[in-house]
Amino acid sequence: NLEVKWSTTHSPYTPVEFSFQIGNQDPNNKLIYFRADRVPSGWTKQLSPEKAYVQPNGKLVGTLRVVPPPDALPCSKEDIFVTAWT
Repeated sequence: NLEVKWSTTHSPYTPVEFSFQIGNQDPNNKLIYFRADRVPSGWTKQLSPEKAYVQPNGKLVGTLRVVPPPDALPCSKEDIFVTAWT
């Protein structure tokens, strides 16, 4: 999935939310863990959920919320990734 979202171009920066999803094609429940990679140091991040059971043929939709700090460089570009594993 690829999605581009923008905060304000100046401080104070607004929160930005990204949705992500994952499916379970296996015949058993899967415990899936998530993490946010490449979030710049000093940024606030909230990953929801951080882990979840996904039923067979089920789908989970989660959210990553990030907020740049007030002293972040304006108009910078950051590539942030949500990674999942079982």
